Parts: sequence; structure tokens; C-alpha cells
Amino acid sequence: MKFERRALDLGELTAIVERVELSAEERDKLKGALDTLAFLTHEIGSKGASILRLRQMLFGASTEKTNKIFPDSPKDEDSAASTADDQVANTAATDNERKRRPGHGRNGADSFTGAVKVCVVHGTLHHGDRCPECLKGKLYTQPQPAVLVRIRGMAPLAATRYELERLRCNLCGEVFTAAAPDGVGTEKYDASATAMIALLKYGCGLPFHRIEKLQRNLGIPLPAATQWELVSAAAATLRETLHEMIRQAAQGEVVHNDDTTMHLLAFDNTISASVSVSDDIVYKLAKAIHDNKADLVQGHPSFFAVDPKDLAKPFSILQYHPGAIKYYKEIGIWPKS
Repeated sequence: MKFERRALDLGELTAIVERVELSAEERDKLKGALDTLAFLTHEIGSKGASILRLRQMLFGASTEKTNKIFPDSPKDEDSAASTADDQVANTAATDNERKRRPGHGRNGADSFTGAVKVCVVHGTLHHGDRCPECLKGKLYTQPQPAVLVRIRGMAPLAATRYELERLRCNLCGEVFTAAAPDGVGTEKYDASATAMIALLKYGCGLPFHRIEKLQRNLGIPLPAATQWELVSAAAATLRETLHEMIRQAAQGEVVHNDDTTMHLLAFDNTISASVSVSDDIVYKLAKAIHDNKADLVQGHPSFFAVDPKDLAKPFSILQYHPGAIKYYKEIGIWPKS
């Protein structure tokens, strides 16, 4: 089918609409259609226009994928070939239209807050000197210097080897050793090394043995056992701070919960009691739990997994109340060791 191409003027079409007797609503709709037609005609005639771009102009950006909402429908070979050709054309037009600007997406110099700053002065020129280009003006220091960022690799934990000179008397044999520089200290591992180990282990999930292998390959050996000793010693220092943070967090009015689902193989039900609770009360509580499992299951299904024989299960970080120990010893489930 052949179509006749006609040159239409938007002003003439608008004049025709004005002459026709229409209601205000109908006239507005018709003018909107004419404006849309004129806009699309201009966009199609311009360079870089694509079907995808025109579709986004008319219907907006898509927020959902069609293939996730509707199931795949069978397509014939002709429609599949036509769709493939449209996708290739749209992709080529989109690539030409969206040319990334140089440096787009990179981090600026201000983003490197942890970088070491080195100020470099001009080798031959100074503030107030005569301009070597025009030989008339004076040079003034700019408030914003030119910035260069250079990134180099290094080991997570670096080491410095100090070689102290030694002098020995040839008569008495006394040896005199040079003093270490100021700030070296007496400890082989300073606090920053321990903090870095803890950050790699518990912040980045890097096991001790992998840190050991990485450091050994970089020429700065750090055994996994040494890492554990350093972190363990630092944990004792920070434990009081942790307890205080937990206490302050408990005073908050809003408690945030992580609702991420996961599968649990097993977990323990424990009851905490203050040391000020009498032994007799804890004794009766332990006896009630041991003798009334069926009633506890009716109250909450989680008690179904409780085995009365395992009530005295040993814990490495928990201590049993003397009242509970007394009852468990009487019924013979308290561990002998």
C-alpha cells in the first residue's frame, strides 16, 4: 500500500480546529493530539531518534519487565525476526545517543580522604615573580592547586626494619648500640596493626589463615596464631566498652530487627536469672521445667525440642545458678567433669 506524503502546517491545522464548532473539552483534546503529532514529527526527523527513545517519551520509563508479569507466548518466525531487527536497531541508536563523557563515574580527588597529602612547590617560579610568558605581569599563588592522584599497592600490614648501628671497643669489648628513633616504641605490633587484623577478620570476613598466606607472599609474615593472640588481647580491653554500648542501646525506644530469613539446624532455649534470686526459687523452677514438658509444649511449641535429660548442657560462656546445679545433681544429669 502506497501512502501519499503531504506537507502540513501546524498553523493551518490549528485554524481548522478553531473554525469547527466543538466544545471546549473536545477542542483541547484535538489541540493536544496535534501538538503531539508535531512533536513526534520533529523528533523522528532529528538525528539520534530511536524507537526506544520515542516510546519512553510517550509512555514513560518502564519500571517492570513484561516477561516477569506475563508468561512467554509463542511467536512465529516472522515476528521473531522482526523483533530481533528492532532490537539491533534500537541498541545501535541507543549506543550512539548515550556516549559516556570522559571520566564519567570516576571518583574525584576529594573522595580520597585517606590519601597521604604531599605539597609540591614549583621548581623555578615563586609567588611575586615576573611572568616568564608575557614578561609584564606578576605571578600569584592560586588557592586551588592542581591535583594528581596516584594509587599504589601495599600489604595490609606493613613493617619497618630498623638497623641500629653497633660500636664495639677493641680493648674492653663493650658494645654501644644506637638508640631507636623517637616514636618507635617497645612493642613489635602497635595498635594500628591489631585494628587492621580485626577489621580484615570481622569487618571483611577474611580468615586468619588467608591473611597469613597474603602477608607471607608479600614478604611480611604474620602467623594466624599471632593474629589471634593480638585480637584476643585487644578484645579484653574493648569488652567494657562493648558492654556499655549494649547497656545504652537497651535504653532506646526503638529496636531495629533484621527480618532476613535463614535456616537453623538447632538452637538452645535458656532462662536467665540474677545472682540475687534465691537458690530455692531457681531449684523449683528447674524442677518444674524438668517434670512438666507436656504442659510447656501446650504453652509454646518450641518446648517440644527440649530434652529433660539435656537441661544441664555445658556452656562455655554461661554459668548455671547454684539452685539449678543443686537440682541437676539430685536427679543425676549434672556432668561429673
